[in-house]
Amino acid sequence: MVLLIKFHKFIVVNSIDKTILFITLFFISIIPVHSQTISIKGSILNIETSEPIAYASIYSEENQFLSFCNSKGEFYIEIPSIHQYITVKSLGYEDQKISVNEDDSGGFLKIHLIPKTYYMDELVIESRVSKKIVIGDTILQGRIKSLSFGSVPYASIAIPFKFQEYPASIQNFSFYIESNHIGNFDFRLRLLTKGKRGKPGTDILNQNLIHHSNQQKGWVNIECKDINFVVSEKNIYLVIEIIQDKDRNKNPIYEAFSTPGFGYSENQKEKIYIATKPNTWNLSKKLNIIANIRYFHLE
Repeated sequence: MVLLIKFHKFIVVNSIDKTILFITLFFISIIPVHSQTISIKGSILNIETSEPIAYASIYSEENQFLSFCNSKGEFYIEIPSIHQYITVKSLGYEDQKISVNEDDSGGFLKIHLIPKTYYMDELVIESRVSKKIVIGDTILQGRIKSLSFGSVPYASIAIPFKFQEYPASIQNFSFYIESNHIGNFDFRLRLLTKGKRGKPGTDILNQNLIHHSNQQKGWVNIECKDINFVVSEKNIYLVIEIIQDKDRNKNPIYEAFSTPGFGYSENQKEKIYIATKPNTWNLSKKLNIIANIRYFHLE
């Protein structure tokens, strides 16, 4: 506890002789000053199974991104002591708002998330086109350059795709790595709608799709045949979100890290967006990220 001396100044006016007298009195006020930040460790768990939830996101009371948990559901955050709540979010789960205070500082929190229940309309498939449709780039043409985020606390890129025919059953995603000096890296795949003013909108998927790669230079392929991906939107964004899987009991997520270099050409087809904070999208310069989607049209 720190003691602050607070000075109170009083002004007294003598109305008889119009003389202003300044009398300054000093009072000593004892004011407790608490720690400016709260440090909290913890884990995110499924309330039904008690299994850890990988890569859940943690936000402040003002909806500012604070941290990811790691693949074991562990997290570590440092927040100003004026904060009263944090919110935990993960695909496929209800958001959970948690009250925190200085008593939690240095402690360990176990936060349980409730799985969402989805009510799906029946999808009747009368026939399936035998020929697989490909949208995007499959052949490397011209000079391929490398897009890297440098040293950032978060990195995500949104690539636009337009389905020729839909609903579509997605079979495969691919994107091209032009350079990789960081070795192994984890990433999350997301599909987003095309939102207001053409920006990436809301999540189409209701589950986390985490993948691992050590590709140095070449295609990264993700097979989706067994996941039953059906998209009913004409325009979507394929989002590649790089994940830093640290020991969250020791290191905060917001330590900067480097990313692999995504292959791109300058022949712009559509606008791409990048984010160095979750869901904070900024329009990138004119370039075309090399990626493709293979799908069947469902009739």
